[in-house]
Amino acid sequence: IQVFTPTPMTMSTCMYYTSIDPKTGKAIYVPYTYREKKDQKSELYKSIR
Repeated sequence: IQVFTPTPMTMSTCMYYTSIDPKTGKAIYVPYTYREKKDQKSELYKSIR
């Protein structure tokens, strides 16, 4: 998990800003707040250990 830096004209940027997968049209979860990102990273590291 990393801090996302938007790059113009990329699919990942589209997905980040719209929270929608452009291929399927379905909603996706995008953590926006620092707390959400921190919690997600913490859960990832717990599963690795």
